[in-house]
Order: sequence, then structure tokens, then C-alpha cells
Amino acid sequence: MRRALLLLLASTSLAWGGRQILSAKADLERAVEAAYVDRGRVARKSVSVGGENVEYLEAGPADAARVVVFCHGSAFSASTWQSVGVLDAVAEAGARAIALDLPGYGRSSETIANGAGKEGYLLGVAKALDLPRELVVVAASMGGSYALPFVVDQNDAFRVAGYVTAAGSVASSERVAAPVLGIYGSEDGRLRTDRPKFGSQFSRSQLVVFENAPHPSYLRDAAAAARFSELVVAFVTGDGAAADPPLTIAADWGD
Repeated sequence: MRRALLLLLASTSLAWGGRQILSAKADLERAVEAAYVDRGRVARKSVSVGGENVEYLEAGPADAARVVVFCHGSAFSASTWQSVGVLDAVAEAGARAIALDLPGYGRSSETIANGAGKEGYLLGVAKALDLPRELVVVAASMGGSYALPFVVDQNDAFRVAGYVTAAGSVASSERVAAPVLGIYGSEDGRLRTDRPKFGSQFSRSQLVVFENAPHPSYLRDAAAAARFSELVVAFVTGDGAAADPPLTIAADWGD
């Protein structure tokens, strides 16, 4: 009986702790969302991938040669990227932004088509959307488990021009040839463990740390959201001098 009671208390504590974390993250997002001005640039769309539904947000010219694909974290959704303002910023720079609702989020199917798993997810979506061959991928936290396999994959269909990881997964041991921009919060425990990857696994990389920022650094406040958007645009366009701090790397579009 005592052991059962302890297990119940432990599971209750974990569940309560999880709810507290989700609530805190939701509060961060609401604060940034309150500062966001919707100018009607972002549209919600969907695509069928092997019979499974994938919902996404899109902004920017449909025929843009430069496309940026966003993968959100576990406590968020595609709408988070809109609230941050980065989809509008990318569109204003003349590129096309696509923010996915990952499997099981929003109205996206929980199942990944054809049993491809996380490793084959982005490849399937990119093909279904008939995206240009070169892409930049942006991933936050859990989104990296979908993004990084695509970044390190060597396939004939697509080439990753650059990767932006906002404390996204860096678990792969494979070296990444594409330029990598890392954006972390100074209060994020992942910063200490992930920092060694920059310069080793990511041979062409730059790490930017937002002071007094949590794991979702881009949600610290409206200023952090704007700065994050600025950095992503500078990385995509190659206008690194306009960023804070100035970027010494940029997406390699091969043009």
C-alpha cells in the first residue's frame, strides 16, 4: 500500500510539474502574441502526404526561389512562429516561409505517411509541396528531431542551404556540411551540452546566446522575438551585418 501511494504521489508530481512547464511556456507565447500585429500575410493551408494530412502556415511569394521551413517545439505549434513574427519577416525579405504543424499537432495527422518516421518526414513533405531543391530549415527543441535527419541526409531531391537551430535536436553524430546558426537562451540547460557541437559537428557555424532567456529563447519577450526574426532573415538573405550580433555565416544557396 505504501509503495502504491508513493508511486501515485510521484506520478501526480510529475504530471503537475509537466502542466506547470506547459503553462509557463503558454504564458511566454501569449505575451509575445499580444505584441504581434497580423497584417494578413500568413495563410493556413494543408497538403496530403501519402494519405496523411499535414497542416501548415505559409507566407511570402509562392514562386520564391528561397524557401524556409519551420519545425516547432513540443509545447507549441506552427502558430507560434507566426506570433514571433518570423514568418512575416521572411516574407518581407522576399522568401517563402512554411511553418508545419508537426504530426499530432493542430489538424495534422498523428501518423507519418508510409511509415517513414521522423527521419523521412520532411523529405515527404518537401516532395508533396513540390518545394525548390534548396531549402533553409529552422527547428526549435523537439522540432530538431524531424529537422536534423533531413539536414544530414544526402539525397538527390533536396539540398539544405542552411540550418537554424533554436535549441533544436543536435543528437546526431554526423557532421553537418551546411552552415548552422544556433540561437539559445542563457538560462537553457541545453546550452552547456550543445555548445561543443558548434565548431565540431557543425564545422560552419555561429552560436548566438540571448541573455536572461529560457529554453524557447525567442519567446523571452517581444524584443527577443524581433531579434530572433532579424537573425533568421539575415542568415537567409546573407545580410549578416544588419543583425545583432553581426553574422559571420549565411545560408549557402549555391547561386
